[in-house]
Amino acid sequence: MKAIGIDNDPLQEVEDSLDDAPTYLAEVRAESLRLLLYVNSDSCGFVSVSNTEPRTIDINLTSKWPTEQDNAKTPTGGYNTASASGTDDSWAQLKCSKSAMTVEYKRPSVKVESQRGIVSIAEPTDQHPSLLLVAGEPRARKPASEWSR
Repeated sequence: MKAIGIDNDPLQEVEDSLDDAPTYLAEVRAESLRLLLYVNSDSCGFVSVSNTEPRTIDINLTSKWPTEQDNAKTPTGGYNTASASGTDDSWAQLKCSKSAMTVEYKRPSVKVESQRGIVSIAEPTDQHPSLLLVAGEPRARKPASEWSR
């Protein structure tokens, strides 16, 4: 998957203690937030940080890729999941496979301003109040208009 460069890496201090630094795949800016999706050699990750304080991490999720026996569940493989709550009533769930990852992100009044990288986005609606992000190669993503939530 194609990597993107980012400024003010929120995981830089953590990376020094890791054997495998993250490769960022997507960056989404939503109001005062940066939402970053990344991979390393055996896992997927999601980080929510402040635009104004780039080293202030609100949510940091990591999930290992599923084992080979779990990979037959869906066309893009099996998924492992992780979830966490953050500040300001925010919540995120990460689903990780080797060929794609999804993030469901919920926070009062979140609106996407820009995006970079290999990510598709479904904005929150009255019926589905979470922002949905899908990162991966094009074959692993459908256009947001085709998603059934």
